[in-house]
Amino acid sequence: MPTPRPTDGTFGRALVLSTVGSGVVLLLSLANNVALARLAGPEGRGVYALAMSVLYVAWPVLTVGTPVAAVYYLGGRIRPVSVRGFGLLVVGAWTIALGVAGVVVGASGKAHFGIPPAGWTLILLTAPAVAYVEFSRATWLGLGCIRPYVMAQIGTLALVVAANVAFVTAAPLRVLEILAVTWWTAAVVQGVLHIRDGIAWPRSFEARLLLRFGLRAVVTRLANLGFSRADYLVLPWLVSMADVGVYAVADQTVTALVALALAAGQVLQSDAARNGGDTEGARRLADTCRLVVALGVAVAAAGMATFWWVLPAVFGPRFADAYPLFLLLLPVLVLRSISSLLGPYLEGLGAQRPVIVGSAVAFATTFLLVFPLVSWLGVAGAAVAKTGAALAQWFVLWRAAPKEARHAGMLRLRTTDLRRVRELIHRRRPGAPVEPLPP
Repeated sequence: MPTPRPTDGTFGRALVLSTVGSGVVLLLSLANNVALARLAGPEGRGVYALAMSVLYVAWPVLTVGTPVAAVYYLGGRIRPVSVRGFGLLVVGAWTIALGVAGVVVGASGKAHFGIPPAGWTLILLTAPAVAYVEFSRATWLGLGCIRPYVMAQIGTLALVVAANVAFVTAAPLRVLEILAVTWWTAAVVQGVLHIRDGIAWPRSFEARLLLRFGLRAVVTRLANLGFSRADYLVLPWLVSMADVGVYAVADQTVTALVALALAAGQVLQSDAARNGGDTEGARRLADTCRLVVALGVAVAAAGMATFWWVLPAVFGPRFADAYPLFLLLLPVLVLRSISSLLGPYLEGLGAQRPVIVGSAVAFATTFLLVFPLVSWLGVAGAAVAKTGAALAQWFVLWRAAPKEARHAGMLRLRTTDLRRVRELIHRRRPGAPVEPLPP
């Protein structure tokens, strides 16, 4: 079977599309944070953060890691119709199982962390929808279709923001009802698109390939999500939900600023899966890393200078304490940006071991530090623990980076980098010559 062509052109053009999409996602994330903070208050924002933490830890398990496997194998080794069919089968089975579990939880009558039983039922029912949307996006990325990959994320987040602005209140159940309806709406849209493009029962060897690669990816994703979300799973036991909401504003602000690196990392993963670890791919990794690091440092400096009044002005005076937490989390902005490039690139090459080790080390660091530091420093301890974990993950992935990329220089920005960006923007202008698709 021939390798599918990337429908959105060369690596540079795909990176531009992802960058523009990340900018839109950044604005939508900010709008969602503001809507929740203003309309639902710190408690409602804390409930949302806890629910999303549970959902994002759950979806790699529910998809059995197939989103990562889809990006790797859709370079031509597995039929797209089989990947789509496999995703529908897996998520459909989990929808039935979690539906039954949700009924049992709802009938238990026990509330946890201020969330009533019906709220936990909604979280369980939302999990398959989140899993399918993430699986669908990975399928588009594996086929080189950057536009639908980006638009799936933008569309879902725009729907969440619009619903929160229109309907959210401080009641925990209302926050979770909106979450369930919006994610299931997005999942149904993606399902219709996949059925339109064709689905098929996967062949036995295709299912084995997806599961073998996917199960290893589950370990990576769980460890990585454990590193990024373990603090939210621990904090409700030690501090109030209002404190969790304040911490969430600082942490999610930093996470939103890493969006560019996350998008660029996914493009690098797709590029590496298609072209292998050639010298040109290592050069693209180094070039992208230098640009992302420079942007991260500039954003961090701007945040230090202005966010002392921006955060309370935007989110409300009750979130003024988010600024010191934001300062503690600033190193995470740069460290996670680099890791978000190196990890997907290595996975695209099939080198999962260093990615798994890096994520496991970050998770272990978070788990070991968050309990004592939060007990000692309060929510500030969670910020310190996350910074230490980000440093540990960066160290492991940096040592595993291709020598060609490290020799090309991955940290200090060059004048030639800015010239390349200007040339790339010029080629995207109307009337500019279109680059041919790679053979």
